[in-house]
Amino acid sequence: MNIKTTLKASVAAGALLALATPMQSAEAGSFKGANQGKMDVTWGGRIHRALRHVDDGEHDGIFNTDGTSANSEVWVMGSGKLTEGITMGGLLRWDVGKNQGTISFGSTTGDETAAGTGFASKYETIYFQHKLGKVTLGDWDEAGAGSTNLSYAGGMSGGQGGLHASGFHFTTGAAGAFHATTVGAVFDDSDPGTTNVIRFDSLVPVFGLTLAASYSQEGSTSAKLSYSNTIADISIKAALAYTNAESASGDNFITGGSIALKHTSGLSAAIGMGETDNAAATDNDPEYFRANLGYATKLNSLGDTTFMVHYHESEDVDTIGDQAEDITIGMVQALDSVGGKMGIEYSNISLSDAVGVDYNDIDVVYFETSINF
Repeated sequence: MNIKTTLKASVAAGALLALATPMQSAEAGSFKGANQGKMDVTWGGRIHRALRHVDDGEHDGIFNTDGTSANSEVWVMGSGKLTEGITMGGLLRWDVGKNQGTISFGSTTGDETAAGTGFASKYETIYFQHKLGKVTLGDWDEAGAGSTNLSYAGGMSGGQGGLHASGFHFTTGAAGAFHATTVGAVFDDSDPGTTNVIRFDSLVPVFGLTLAASYSQEGSTSAKLSYSNTIADISIKAALAYTNAESASGDNFITGGSIALKHTSGLSAAIGMGETDNAAATDNDPEYFRANLGYATKLNSLGDTTFMVHYHESEDVDTIGDQAEDITIGMVQALDSVGGKMGIEYSNISLSDAVGVDYNDIDVVYFETSINF
């Protein structure tokens, strides 16, 4: 075996995987762990840094922080053959602490405010994988996660609207007084989160369909049906999910789905919708809608350059009658040789409510660069 060739191939494959599927580790070569050399162990990491100019109609400033497309992370993975047909493995993953991870203009002063965020455990799993399916046990995504946000041109803002200014308070009227409502409080992508689950994913498509199902520590059940296929010059991916989420006031029912299409010319389009039926007496049932258009082309030797336009809308998230909108346009340049990317986006974020408060729009010019290793 040529060790040098093997390591080069591992690095290249890992870089492409990190770009195409952010939930996967960037391979950096394997080495044997302390368990008598019985497991293949991989360490990896990802760094995201961003500059953003935020203008809330009364205050503006430039912030140098971490990214919003994903967190800076470190992880370690191990896997080995349990039997001839079954692989056993595990993942430990952490969000990296930030010196200025939380930013805003404050809720009273208008000053540029930044606070540190600490290291945080993100995932801890053990899995058993057969060619037919995979069982995952531990701190992981519920089965329905990601169902509303499929896209071939996701950009830096991801699926949920308002992310580039999520910690900032809206201001109101000509005087620009701070309102108690933040951007992050009025957007919701109707997507179940990460918790302690036991999850099954089928790995062999049947007519292009695969199934995922999970049961969480809190008693939530979640299921997702995914579809992937290529018909003529069109690539298609779609998902439909349902989650019965346990809460203090009863069961919250989350339904959602999305579909994305991409032509061989590089043109793509996607649409997603979701709704949460809350059991709380307020009957506040958030609704989510997202659409985007994209175009990917090869303008240079670095990798694909993708242009995109996104529209996000959330209703009734904070209170009944709220409607939050995020229109984002941007460009992302893939950096294939280092498994990273960089991009620039402009977002206009607005809010209206049932009582006619005059909320000022928030504008964000956002630049992010990332590297995987």
